[in-house]
Amino acid sequence: MQEISKIISHKLKDLFNTGFVLVEEGDYDIALEMFKTARDVSKLIDYQKGIFMADSSIANIYALKEKFDESFNLYKTCLNNINKEMFVVEDKKNTDEYKFKKEQLMKNLHVISLKLLEVGIEHEKSGEFTEALNIYKKIVPYLNEKRRILVEKEIMLLERK
Repeated sequence: MQEISKIISHKLKDLFNTGFVLVEEGDYDIALEMFKTARDVSKLIDYQKGIFMADSSIANIYALKEKFDESFNLYKTCLNNINKEMFVVEDKKNTDEYKFKKEQLMKNLHVISLKLLEVGIEHEKSGEFTEALNIYKKIVPYLNEKRRILVEKEIMLLERK
């Protein structure tokens, strides 16, 4: 059994490394498939850290491909998983690692929220108020205070329509 775990571990490492190289080369579609496969294998063996790595890598690719909604949702899933403390923290080093990952996810969510804010504004300009409202409600927790206040006011105005 230990031999099988070692083989799976090496194959997962190969999938991730290949995916990272493909992203660097700009071949996002194949990299996306690599990370999805790595996520599936990680789920099969209940390797939570692998699932997290795959999901965050997939979210990064979605952001690069300007699929901001998909990216946002996956980053949020990653953040929820960290908040549920799905990772076993055995020592101080791991605690710091997860704090760093959580901070990075919050930064990513903030950046993607700004992109989605632009999308929401375009919906609103086009008269697609429901779409704009849905986007605004989703992103408001991840905006800085000044933008959050403005978006909350816009939400109130749209809800009156």
